[in-house]
Amino acid sequence: MSYERARALMSRGVSKPTLYNVQLPVFAGGGVNTFTNEYIGLYCVAVELPETRVNTITANGHEYTGVVRDQPTSMVYGKPLTLTIIADKDYNAYKSIRFWLDATTPFGANQTLGNRTQRMAFQNVVAGNITLTKLELPNTQTVTPAPNNSNYTNQYKKVLEFEFINAFPMSLGAVSLGSDRTDAYATFDATFMFESYTLEGNLSNENGVT
Repeated sequence: MSYERARALMSRGVSKPTLYNVQLPVFAGGGVNTFTNEYIGLYCVAVELPETRVNTITANGHEYTGVVRDQPTSMVYGKPLTLTIIADKDYNAYKSIRFWLDATTPFGANQTLGNRTQRMAFQNVVAGNITLTKLELPNTQTVTPAPNNSNYTNQYKKVLEFEFINAFPMSLGAVSLGSDRTDAYATFDATFMFESYTLEGNLSNENGVT
């Protein structure tokens, strides 16, 4: 295959792993606050698009004697969803997700003195949808902006959008601190469980969205 043919197949180039956006639910009694939702949209530094596969069983000679084939039996949604987030100076995002995690155990979550019995909340009280969007540069994106940025929109197009249904926090990872890490920033992992997810792949926004 020629270089020109390969370049034509790639259209505008390869996918950029740095372009994505995460939106957490904001609702009373669970979810996160508005600040955390906006903050994670900018400072979530790592996330993986989930795998999708099917479970199978072996069917031996049902149609053709001696021929073994695999029959799909159920769809499997890759779980859980893990976000790696840069901690802000006041740990507001960390505390907001922690409060959501505590909401899953409204009685005994912090193990206060005299209340060491845990009682879990109903899922429909604490669960909400999480949206993960894969972004790319739009077809109308100008590579070199004008001096006054008049031809630079700073917009992206959505190419994939995952909606994680009835998600709730499952764990908050440890925050690693160290006296010798003067040029590093603190991060933490937030892991979410969910029922399933939907995939939207025909978003029709070639000119970009904010």
